[in-house]
Amino acid sequence: MIRKTALAFAASLVVALVAAPRLAAEEPPTACTLIGCSSGVHLDVVKVKDGVGRLSFCVRDRCQRFGVKKHRPWGGVTVECSAETDVRAILTTKDSAGHRIARYSTMVHLEKSQPNGPQCEPTCFSGTVRFTGNRLVAVPPS
Repeated sequence: MIRKTALAFAASLVVALVAAPRLAAEEPPTACTLIGCSSGVHLDVVKVKDGVGRLSFCVRDRCQRFGVKKHRPWGGVTVECSAETDVRAILTTKDSAGHRIARYSTMVHLEKSQPNGPQCEPTCFSGTVRFTGNRLVAVPPS
């Protein structure tokens, strides 16, 4: 009985010694967090000239249109897009009757973002433009 137990122990020791290097060489599974992100171009509105009643912000074939309220703190809007390269952003200003005042255009570099690491989803592409009242400029990635 002792001999069978010793043989079983020796056999399991051999299996463990043969399998150990292979197990050590395998990479552990990747643990991903749940941080999200979205792809698109963000418009940061700094100033709007008098007489402007509406803004239309477009990237590719998607647009956001919104009215201008005087004396309101400006923030911005984001137009979602699925591009992975540079895109053109277009901002059109209109008066309160809807007549076009001006049209501004700039190219935007989309920066790749993987907030949970390169092995985890999601992967997003985003950029920012700033409107200063008379100019639309791309904001360099930070």
